Amino acid sequence: FQEKPRPEEALSNLANTGIYIFEPEIFKYIPARQFYDFGKQVFPHLVKIGAPFYGTVINDYWCDVGNLETYRQAHSDILEGKVNVAIEGEIKSTSHGKVLLGEGTVVDPEVTLEGNIVLGSGCRVEKGAVIRDSVVWANTTISRNAVLEKCVLGQNCLIGRNTEIKPGAVIASGCNLEDNIDINAGQKVFSSPTDATILNQG
Repeated sequence: FQEKPRPEEALSNLANTGIYIFEPEIFKYIPARQFYDFGKQVFPHLVKIGAPFYGTVINDYWCDVGNLETYRQAHSDILEGKVNVAIEGEIKSTSHGKVLLGEGTVVDPEVTLEGNIVLGSGCRVEKGAVIRDSVVWANTTISRNAVLEKCVLGQNCLIGRNTEIKPGAVIASGCNLEDNIDINAGQKVFSSPTDATILNQG
């Protein structure tokens, strides 16, 4: 077993997908009350002692959503039909992609949608807004002339007028961004545990 070997050291072109099935006896090999890594410690030990340890090759879709880029890519792959999965909502074509509209979501006719986009249920997108290759969770409002590009928005957010959210940014659930705000590329905006986060320019 190899965990993340360098390309020149890899014994095969297969990857560990992180899907494991264990018998309860596995806990005999894991020390109590301390961090013990499956790939770096448990599995090599099982191989070393000759314990029954098997892998199977699957040909189905798999994507490691360990970062936001691959998180958005997984959504795009679903919209493009690369994954056979049942999804709720209506899928429509956009410029160079598709959009998933959740139940009760309303998009003004004068909105620009480009690339692959997910709009969760109960969202509202107002006139003049532009959305490109983004994932927006439920009950979020995108106000007039706001621009979203390759970003992820949580649920119950309010994005103010003329606000621009640049690629790689993340807006956590419950955030309110007032009008005319620029969110930089890769910026993360978190909400307070007790109150919605309200950002204004400056």
